[in-house]
Amino acid sequence: MAEEEVKSTEAVVEAPVAEVKAEVPAKFKDLVEKIDTLTVLELADLVKVLEDRYGVSAAAPVAMVAAGAAAGAAAEPVEEKTIFDVVIANAGDKKIQVI
Repeated sequence: MAEEEVKSTEAVVEAPVAEVKAEVPAKFKDLVEKIDTLTVLELADLVKVLEDRYGVSAAAPVAMVAAGAAAGAAAEPVEEKTIFDVVIANAGDKKIQVI
């Protein structure tokens, strides 16, 4: 029974590739085909390598979506500020013209 459990965790599950609406340019076809053969763990490692190499983060769009959802949850409109205090620090002898 223990052998069956080990075998079931080592099994590779192949999910169908989702249909892509956009055509893959010829120069990327080989790359896309190679990515299609990777497992989820290998893809996660690839993402980490690309993030480290190019100094980018794949998590940024997710954070923006979460922030947008949180902002959308606030149903109260923010009151627009219409009165401002202006302080003229240095206008010389032409304060009236500056105003």
